[in-house]
Amino acid sequence: MNKVCVKYYGDKVWMCGDTYKGLVWSDKTTEKKQQKKMLELYAFVLIDEMRTQRNKLLAERDLRVLPDYE
Repeated sequence: MNKVCVKYYGDKVWMCGDTYKGLVWSDKTTEKKQQKKMLELYAFVLIDEMRTQRNKLLAERDLRVLPDYE
């Protein structure tokens, strides 16, 4: 849950544990999101992390392949 809170709710007041039950939402301007919504957002965080890793690996590989292309 920490990754979700940092990415999507960095401007809110909260303390995050390892699980949804450990999430303490102290922000008075918005309500604590339901567990289902937090899990959906977590899936997006994981997708972003995978995309970042993929792009990094492709960039490293491209440096080796591009000179051969010319």
